[in-house]
Amino acid sequence: MDAFDQIIGQIILNEVGNNPSNPGGYVCDPLDPGGETKYGISRQSYPQLDIKSLTLEQAKGIYRTDFYNLMNLQSLDSVSVQYYVLDMGVNSGQRKAIETLQGAVHLTQDGILGPATAQAVNACDEHGLVDRLIELRMLAYVNDVMRTPSELKFLHDWTVRAFITL
Repeated sequence: MDAFDQIIGQIILNEVGNNPSNPGGYVCDPLDPGGETKYGISRQSYPQLDIKSLTLEQAKGIYRTDFYNLMNLQSLDSVSVQYYVLDMGVNSGQRKAIETLQGAVHLTQDGILGPATAQAVNACDEHGLVDRLIELRMLAYVNDVMRTPSELKFLHDWTVRAFITL
């Protein structure tokens, strides 16, 4: 089992919640900028997909290819940090997640997880780094709500999610 396999179950759970009446977490909330969404995969990001018919295995494949691999998370030693950055990428955007990671380790925030970022992250204490990422994520959520007050309805769930770690 690779790191992605250790992480993806929690990512999916974060996206679908524990709602037995809505397995797969299919939603179409007019206030959600992603629009129609299932397993956290949105119509906004994947207009060519039949979101309502998306399978769990298809969603996992998208997360592995278009998120985990594209973000270069395998270059990070800590599965906990990989998980946290992936979850931020899924929830807030990949570039923003990597910029947040770079800010946490005091690097230029270019949104690319290259060798310098990986080296700086891998030199950190993983628990201290995750704590710093939680702090920065919460600050970003508050700023998002201040810019877009209609997103206040999502703040509670975002806050709960921000404190979930591996």
